[in-house]
Amino acid sequence: MGDNETGRTTLEPRSARENPEQFYARAELRKKLIEALGQLDPSLRCVCLLRDVGNLSTEETAAHLGLTPQAVRTRLFRGRLKLRERLRGFFNQRPRTSSRAAIPEAAYGD
Repeated sequence: MGDNETGRTTLEPRSARENPEQFYARAELRKKLIEALGQLDPSLRCVCLLRDVGNLSTEETAAHLGLTPQAVRTRLFRGRLKLRERLRGFFNQRPRTSSRAAIPEAAYGD
C-alpha cells in the first residue's frame, strides 16, 4: 500500500506476479472484511481486531481490554462465527480451489 497526495492509502499489487484478477479479488475481500467487521458488536470487534489483526495473544488482549482470558476466547469465537455468517455469501459466489483456501486462516479459530 502506498500513500497518495491526498493522504489516503491506495492498494497496490503485492508483487509483479499478482495479476489484475488477483489484485481485484484481494481488494474485494478487504472491502467485504472491513464491512463485516463494521457490523459486529463493538465488544466482539475489538477482540477480533486485537487477536486476528493485531496478533495479540489471548492474555495480552484480556489485559488490554480488562477481560478474563475466557471472556476473550468466548468473544473471539462469537465474533468469528458472525463474520463467517456474514461472509458466507461472498465466498460461496467465488470458484473454490480447496475448501479452506478462500477463507482466511484466522476465521477457523485458535
